[in-house]
Amino acid sequence: MAPVLEGLAAKFADRTGIRADVVPVPNRFFGETVTVAGLLTGQDVVAHLRECPSSETVVLPGVMFHGPQGQSLDEMHPDDLSRALSRPVFVL
Repeated sequence: MAPVLEGLAAKFADRTGIRADVVPVPNRFFGETVTVAGLLTGQDVVAHLRECPSSETVVLPGVMFHGPQGQSLDEMHPDDLSRALSRPVFVL
C-alpha cells in the first residue's frame, strides 16, 4: 500500500504545498510478511516511528483501531500512541 500512498502524498503536496511522508511500519508482532493495516499493533508503530525521523503529526489508518472502545490489537488507543510519540496522532 505504501507506493499508492506515496503517489497520493505527492499529489497532495503539489496541490497544497504541504509535504506528507509515507512511513511503512514493519509488522513485528505477526511478522513482516503480514502487511494488513488492521493487524498492525500500536507497539510496532511506536517502536518504528521512534527510530526514524518523522514530521510533527502522525496519521494512521482507522482499521488499526477496530478493537473494543477503539483500541488496537495490543489495546492501545490513539491517545496512547500520541503520548508515547510526543506528537499528535490522527486516525482516518
